[in-house]
Amino acid sequence: MPEEKKLVPARGRSVPMEDGTPWPTDGKGRPAPRAVPSTSYYRRRLRDGDLVDPKAKATPASEQPANEPEAVAETEVAPPAETKKGARARKES
Repeated sequence: MPEEKKLVPARGRSVPMEDGTPWPTDGKGRPAPRAVPSTSYYRRRLRDGDLVDPKAKATPASEQPANEPEAVAETEVAPPAETKKGARARKES
C-alpha cells in the first residue's frame, strides 16, 4: 500500500481531490488536512506548491521564488532559401 501523507491546499489555491471531488473543508469553510496516498497526482501537486504539509512552517510570499519564465537564448534565423524562380529573375535583370 502506498505511503499516505496529510496535505492541505496552499493558501489561495483551489485543488480538487484526485477523483475530481472538491477538497474537504472544516466547519468554517477552510480546507481540512487530508491523508492522501503518495500517487503521482498528489506528488506533482506537492512539488508544484499547490498542496502543502499542514505541519510545515509557512514561508512568507516575499521569500518564495518567483515563477519567472526561463530566459530564451537568441538564435540567428537563416534567410529563406532562394527559389529557382527568384534566382532566374535576378539573372534577367
